[in-house]
Amino acid sequence: MVKIFGFEKSRSGCDWYRITQPLIQIRAHKAAEVRLFHKGNDFNWFASQDAAESLEKDLSWADVLFVPRLSEPKFVAVLKQYQKMGKKIVSEWDDNFMKVNPLTQQYGYFGTEEYSEYLNGEKLEVWKDGKNIDLAGNLETMKMLKDGLAMSDMVLTTGEDIAEAFKTINPNIRICP
Repeated sequence: MVKIFGFEKSRSGCDWYRITQPLIQIRAHKAAEVRLFHKGNDFNWFASQDAAESLEKDLSWADVLFVPRLSEPKFVAVLKQYQKMGKKIVSEWDDNFMKVNPLTQQYGYFGTEEYSEYLNGEKLEVWKDGKNIDLAGNLETMKMLKDGLAMSDMVLTTGEDIAEAFKTINPNIRICP
């Protein structure tokens, strides 16, 4: 039977509905052996020896490593080592981080250009580098996100529009609405 290790980064809706719930159902239907890691189980993923050992046991045990939004450099480096051992990496992405509306708060995390709007002929700087956005940091974040997407053996996403955007980085995409 296939062994799947699910990594829940946070108690967010994304992780709960897109990682934890599907794996609970897979386990309930005995379609695979499943283990889950909840970010809240440890202080800082790899910071404590106990947490690192627990995580290492689960990563070694599994055939498939199922993770959301694979992007953290330390975690990517660890998963690349397990991938070399034959583990399959499935990453889940429910947002198109490459196309974020500049009038949302998320642009502060993913935007790669300054952005201005005009109101009554007056220029309003909505996103100004060094003031309320770190463009160099965001470009690095984008690189990490794209690296995580590219290294995945399979990518799950919520819809055709996101799948189309990601196909240039990883062609092995499946849609799970």
